[in-house]
Amino acid sequence: MSMNIRVKVNGEDRFILNGVTVGTLLESLGLEADSIAIAVNCTCIPRAQWQEHALREQDDIEVLSPMAGG
Repeated sequence: MSMNIRVKVNGEDRFILNGVTVGTLLESLGLEADSIAIAVNCTCIPRAQWQEHALREQDDIEVLSPMAGG
């Protein structure tokens, strides 16, 4: 039986299935992997690990995108 867990994505509470990976979460949010970086609990997750890094209850996920400027 699958159960939902609560995580925060950019400060917003979300409920996801237990065991969802960073990669699956990004796909469900419709985000393009080429232009973002991901931090879970203030730790940057390398892109090569997105499909295997399972999210846990109360994880704090930050989706970061580059900004132009000087």
